[in-house]
Amino acid sequence: MKKIIFFLFTLFSFNFLFSTSIENSSIDSSEVFCKAKIDNDSVVIGQPIILTLSLYNRGKVFNLDLASFKDSNFLIKEMDNVSNHREKINSQMFNVLEKQFLLTPQQVGLQEINPFKIEFVVPKQERQLRGFFDIGDLMHGFGGISVDRKVTLSNTLKVNVKPLPRHSTKVDGVGEFNKFEISVDKNEVIVNEPIVLNLKIEGKGNLQQISYPKLNFPSFCKYYDSKFCLNEDLINGFNGGSKIFEYILQVGKSGELKIPSQKFTYFDVNLHCYKTLKTNEVELKINPGDESSVLSAQNDLSVIDENDTSENKPDVAFEADINFISEELTERKHNLKFPPWLFILLILFPLLIFNRKTIVLFRKKIEQKYFSGLARKKTLGTFDKKLELIIKNEKVQKLHSFYISYLAAKFNVSISLVTEDFIASSLIKEKWEEEKINEFLDYFSNCASFHFASTGNDDNKKMLLDRAKYWFSILNQ
Repeated sequence: MKKIIFFLFTLFSFNFLFSTSIENSSIDSSEVFCKAKIDNDSVVIGQPIILTLSLYNRGKVFNLDLASFKDSNFLIKEMDNVSNHREKINSQMFNVLEKQFLLTPQQVGLQEINPFKIEFVVPKQERQLRGFFDIGDLMHGFGGISVDRKVTLSNTLKVNVKPLPRHSTKVDGVGEFNKFEISVDKNEVIVNEPIVLNLKIEGKGNLQQISYPKLNFPSFCKYYDSKFCLNEDLINGFNGGSKIFEYILQVGKSGELKIPSQKFTYFDVNLHCYKTLKTNEVELKINPGDESSVLSAQNDLSVIDENDTSENKPDVAFEADINFISEELTERKHNLKFPPWLFILLILFPLLIFNRKTIVLFRKKIEQKYFSGLARKKTLGTFDKKLELIIKNEKVQKLHSFYISYLAAKFNVSISLVTEDFIASSLIKEKWEEEKINEFLDYFSNCASFHFASTGNDDNKKMLLDRAKYWFSILNQ
């Protein structure tokens, strides 16, 4: 009996030591660590840095996961390339994964790059004892597998970010740029017809940071930022790319126009000096055009269906209502009834004073004034309903064309003449204060941005719609 008890005790001790040895061996055989390095630790603000993260692992390692990397001092962009190789360290063979990131510093000074966080799991062998005298446990070494969840951090890095040298003009970019081009979708248009203008910058630098370049145009030209397109080659390293800026341009005066050369000034990080790229000049022919062609080009004249709640649904019949005064005069002239007594007065009264030729001219003048006055009054009366539809259907992109058509009717001019300069001079004649004029022109310009470029957030959209009635009532006084 004593021999049996001794045997069981010896077997239990052996299994305990054996399972503990396996457990420790399993844990020791797995290892994960990571290293981070940068290609340049002294840069100027806006100069991109390439960070390479190397992840080393060996043994039974599962579910390697790189936590989201954030750092408020840098713009961070993940590159597409991932490399994989094996490396021997201290006689141990490791699998190595390498991933690259593009970091653009946003703050001057000694900046610390936050460490990367790697999460992973490794198997852990545990002893599970169902009973001291359970022969199955004793014979199978107290088996059972679970996992340990672990975390490792990369090393921290420091970068000395220096300010750009002083420069007399605006600095557009930082890096190595080689091409700056301009293009338009058409070279011959009518007055105020929208032109799509593109500026394209190519090279290697802080493309993500570069904002809309300020254009150099004559005072009678108006432009609006539309959209941009960024293309960077980050598949096999940092190879640069291009960024295209789209604008909507309107020219408010007929004749030949030469768009002057546009400039892009950048700091060359290799030569440590400023350089300027220039576009070619572009020639445009601006024709006076007629009113119908102007409206057709702007796509201004479409009616809003009261039941239409879609932002993108095309409009169909607004053009029949908001039209040029000259066209409305011709169309309505045949529908107006001229009082018979006025004909008699026009014929008999001038005979006592004027000759035949003067009578004809006088009669035409009265007719024109009478017809135009009635037609103009009737036309202006339709705008209130149209504005109600615009607001009801939240068609903020229609506000710009609405005000152009209304102002053309109000001041009895061609729609092609309704520019910001014309509006300002007309409102001055109506005794508007300069501050009020500038306030309305800012509102008008914001409407144009939605009309041509569809830019702006929901708050701006709501503000424009909310103020539409206010400005219409002021203009209508």
